[in-house]
Amino acid sequence: MEKLMTSLMLFTERMTHGERHVTQRLESHLGEGALVWYDIPVGRQHRHPDFVIVDTSLGLIFLEVKDWRISTFHHAAPQSVILETEEGQKREKNPLVQVREYACSTVEMLSKYRNLQQTGAYKGKLNLAWAYGVVFTDITRQQLTSLSTVGVVEACSGTVNLAT
Repeated sequence: MEKLMTSLMLFTERMTHGERHVTQRLESHLGEGALVWYDIPVGRQHRHPDFVIVDTSLGLIFLEVKDWRISTFHHAAPQSVILETEEGQKREKNPLVQVREYACSTVEMLSKYRNLQQTGAYKGKLNLAWAYGVVFTDITRQQLTSLSTVGVVEACSGTVNLAT
């Protein structure tokens, strides 16, 4: 089982339902060599992705968790999403853009450490696989695919879903 670096007991009240669900899934699916951090500052601007995972076989993974429901999507574009809320329409940064910024900022900082750099054709680049994704905990893959006609899938491509 993986080791959760930040104690969940400190954060469960602060976690959303979706973040707690993702935590349970990570605990049950990641291997022995995985380290998981919740809500830690990364990059120069000290932004806070929901989860950062370091796995010996997978590399560095950044996850942003969204508890959005299918009914809340009004419009999605490559840079932003418009959601229907109780207060009316709300524009937010596209979560895929958000988590990509977290990942790229962190990779840029880590690439400055010589012992983490590649040699040869990719000299100076980070010598560690890395990835990022969005987890929609309350939207199934089928529901997300059905939104393709309004551009949500294309705007949020590369997402992961843990809805049951």
